[in-house]
Parts: sequence; structure tokens; C-alpha cells
Amino acid sequence: MELLAAFTHGIGFPTLSKTVGDLERRHHWIKVVMLGGFVTLTARVVFYPWPNRRVDG
Repeated sequence: MELLAAFTHGIGFPTLSKTVGDLERRHHWIKVVMLGGFVTLTARVVFYPWPNRRVDG
């Protein structure tokens, strides 16, 4: 949907990145929330099985 909205100007809805960018310009605390989300997501991807490290079997 992001690519469709970015490359098709007649659809009429903004991309997610444009919406987040507009919010960040209006409310500076949104940047902190987004950064926290990216840090959490990155940590979950890098340390995948943690904190649910459990031996199955």
C-alpha cells in the first residue's frame, strides 16, 4: 500500500511515512515514541528467542 500510494497520485490517501513525518513536525514528542518503537523492534529481531528462551520437548 505504501508503494501504491507513493507512486499513484490519484488514489487520494497519504503514505504512512508522510503521515508520521507530518505528525513529527506538529508534535515533537512523536519522534521519541517512534525511536522507542524502532529500538524495541530492532532488539527483538537481533535477540530473537530472548526473552522467551524455553526448551521445547
